[in-house]
Amino acid sequence: MSDRGTAGQQLERILFLLPLANREGGVSVTEAARTIGVPADTVRRDIEDISAREWYHPPGGADELQILLEAERVKIFSGNKFDRPIKLSQREALALSLGLRAAAADASGEDRERLRSLAHRLDMELAVASAEGLAERFSVQDDDGSGANLRVLLETAARARSRCRIRYLKPDDTAATEREIDPYVVVHGGSGWFVIGHCHVREDVLVFRFDRILEAAITDTRFEIPPTFDPAEYVEGGRVFRSDRPDEVLVRYSPVIAAWIREKGPCEELPEGSVSVRFPAPDPGWAVRHVLSHGPEAELVEPEEMRELVIRSARRCIALEPS
Repeated sequence: MSDRGTAGQQLERILFLLPLANREGGVSVTEAARTIGVPADTVRRDIEDISAREWYHPPGGADELQILLEAERVKIFSGNKFDRPIKLSQREALALSLGLRAAAADASGEDRERLRSLAHRLDMELAVASAEGLAERFSVQDDDGSGANLRVLLETAARARSRCRIRYLKPDDTAATEREIDPYVVVHGGSGWFVIGHCHVREDVLVFRFDRILEAAITDTRFEIPPTFDPAEYVEGGRVFRSDRPDEVLVRYSPVIAAWIREKGPCEELPEGSVSVRFPAPDPGWAVRHVLSHGPEAELVEPEEMRELVIRSARRCIALEPS
């Protein structure tokens, strides 16, 4: 058994940690460790396990958590996910059903029957879903570890207050630029991982997407985080923003999904039950993926150049579909 205990013990810690760190101002790692009754390193590893799924299978509901881990403090932005019970995705329901059956095999008497009954209820929920594409939906993608290594490097630099040298590819650019940054904090947002820090090229605090950092190295130069820096100012509505392109997009949602959109944050009511939302969209790719993920129920209204990107991307997708 690892020093983290059983899977059940780790799950119990995580379920306690999430609402604890979701409160105003977050919680210090030391306080969280003391409250849960484990070493601080165990809390950090639990947080790593929460976020590690980003690297090994496609995004799902859990990606709406934003995890902010500073040197001695953790803050989780959940979009009010803890205001009511969480609905399981198909992957999560399948994993839980398998886990319950495995636990039932080791149990006896009433415990075994209770576990089997719970697993059966989950199976019945899964049975009403289409079986089309199950192999792809529940497959695990291989990962070469490059993204995880980058995260470890930047988190290490942020904790040690060490400046980094990176090669960064801005959106719409064809060549990467060399930069030196002071990595203040590493954040996970709905569209991936980001590092927020001072850029010595722009002489400003910027947000850098991990998937646009081509190379990174820690230097011997140390830095201090300004007392006025507040990472919460860079996270809004489940998204991380403030980068080289502080654009906004206006998205209209049909009445079919309007109720779900209202639950996620402020929106403008439109005639016939539709709603619209303005998002900060420093990365055009995020705007395209977001709109296309909702199919015909979402429309990017403005700006015109991003609307054209959505149209072109949709046409490419249609052209790639088999006849």
